[in-house]
Amino acid sequence: MELETDDSTELLEARQRIQELHIQVEKLEQGFRQRGEQLIELSRDSMSKEKIKMQKKAAVEARDLLQTRMSGMFKNYRILFKKNTALLDKLVSVAEVGRLGKVKKAYRQEMKLLKGQPLEELYEYKHQV
Repeated sequence: MELETDDSTELLEARQRIQELHIQVEKLEQGFRQRGEQLIELSRDSMSKEKIKMQKKAAVEARDLLQTRMSGMFKNYRILFKKNTALLDKLVSVAEVGRLGKVKKAYRQEMKLLKGQPLEELYEYKHQV
């Protein structure tokens, strides 16, 4: 009888061990699943981060290009303004010398023509902005 008791005790202990091992296996599998899900999330985040970096780089390049174009446009506008100012000064001096009779009317007409366009109406401004 003692043998049977020893055998049944060993059998019970073995079953308990098997159950404990099953529980441990279950916990390990759950841990692996969680880590797998975390890896998937991290890879998604990494891909999103790379995509955002590329978009940011493209935006910076576009901004730099726009700044270069705008700078060139305003530089050209300033040069034209200086040339127009010099031309206007010459015309004013010519008109001052020639103020006789109907020259005033011609002078005023020329002055109106030389005033130039507002910035918004310039070709460079319309096509660069």
